[in-house]
Amino acid sequence: MADTPTYDEPANMAASYAYVYRNDYRLYPDNPPLVKILAGLSLLPIAGKMNFPSQLPIYNDPTQFDLYKFGTEFLYRSGNPTREIIFLSRLPNIIITVLLGLSLYLIATKLYGPKAGLLALFLFSFDPNIRGHDHILAFDIPLAFLSLLAFYLIYQFIKLPEKRGLFGLLLAFAFAAGYLTKFTFIFVALILIVYALWSVIKLDNNKIKNSFFLLIVTCLMPFFLLWFFAISTNYHKITLDYDKLPIIASANKLYKNNSTWNLISKL
Repeated sequence: MADTPTYDEPANMAASYAYVYRNDYRLYPDNPPLVKILAGLSLLPIAGKMNFPSQLPIYNDPTQFDLYKFGTEFLYRSGNPTREIIFLSRLPNIIITVLLGLSLYLIATKLYGPKAGLLALFLFSFDPNIRGHDHILAFDIPLAFLSLLAFYLIYQFIKLPEKRGLFGLLLAFAFAAGYLTKFTFIFVALILIVYALWSVIKLDNNKIKNSFFLLIVTCLMPFFLLWFFAISTNYHKITLDYDKLPIIASANKLYKNNSTWNLISKL
């Protein structure tokens, strides 16, 4: 936790504050807002004594907008308690890391026994990727936690038909949280859904109909939850045209003839 913030953490920290206390979602739209909202909520003990330098042109002037420079101004040059902001905004990810390790141990123990649980926890604890991301404001650890949770829930959804409704509901919330954490969660969801469909097809004919119905509802419900979140938080309202920002316009001009860039931009 004493590490110097990574290059994008100040911008994420400024965005976290703006999301929760200013209802302003313009900063750092590259990833969905859930992790930044949690980080913003963790700033509650010091929110009253924080200054948000909204008067700066790099924040309020679209022609000069620069979220990285603004993050630096917010964290270091606005009279804010830098150390407290760094610690508190990182705290949710630290807690999620602990939950991830505990969940990994419990799931591995339940599926394969205590030795497997300890081995999984050992490998988790010394994995360089985990050690590098477990104490910073980033999106990878929450993504890993929700991916593991979704896997376990879909496993239970298939294994326990008498509780399929309950696990389907929990899975829908896990999917919604995953979509709100990182855009790439969609690939995790697709893999799990294909796995679930394949497993359902192997069921007896009299069980397939109900299982398919529950699976379809489970797949559709997260999008209703996302819609509800967007409407209730005004997250769906775009207040900046990012294509016209200098850094984006420059990148678009540089890569406009690049077929890979064009494909990614369309996605």
